[in-house]
Amino acid sequence: RRARSGRASAAELRRISDALNGEGYRALGRLIREANVRTLDEETLRAAWERVRAEPAFHALAQRGQALPNLTIHTDGMHLPVRASAQELDDIIVNLLRNNLQATLAERGDDARLGLILEEELDPVTGLEEVAMRFCDNARSVLTDEMIQGRYIARGFGIVVERVRRRRGSVRVEPAAAPYNKAIVVRLPRAEREDNP
Repeated sequence: RRARSGRASAAELRRISDALNGEGYRALGRLIREANVRTLDEETLRAAWERVRAEPAFHALAQRGQALPNLTIHTDGMHLPVRASAQELDDIIVNLLRNNLQATLAERGDDARLGLILEEELDPVTGLEEVAMRFCDNARSVLTDEMIQGRYIARGFGIVVERVRRRRGSVRVEPAAAPYNKAIVVRLPRAEREDNP
């Protein structure tokens, strides 16, 4: 072959580089998406609850004879994928469990009831699948959507709201069936099925 000019060689090298970079960036994107898909299941939720119960303030209460309530977890054996980092999910779950436990113990003492229900839902507007976590309690205090969205400082919702919004989810207060009074419901988009083979 005839020798190429510097300009033609540079153009061919640029085309080769673009092709390699395109493939590389697509592969990197797939890895990042896979790394940010976490599965919510009973084991994950139970581990978060045990970490909350072991926190110094609650451990000290238990040492002084205060009975900590059990957390009733309902997952129906589901393993639901959501697009979030491990730290984001942990921040959401642990903060809401901690808040529910503090408020319910303060108001109900030995009659404290806590529940966590994991469900799969369809968004009524978009028709997209969502993962819903219902953090239920029997505390008597009033809690509203406005208090949560305003990041009600006394209950520490700032981190939860920020993490959920970052993942295009929602946080609301909804009624709950007995023995609970209300539920703080976190909804996150379900990861696409191909993201979690």
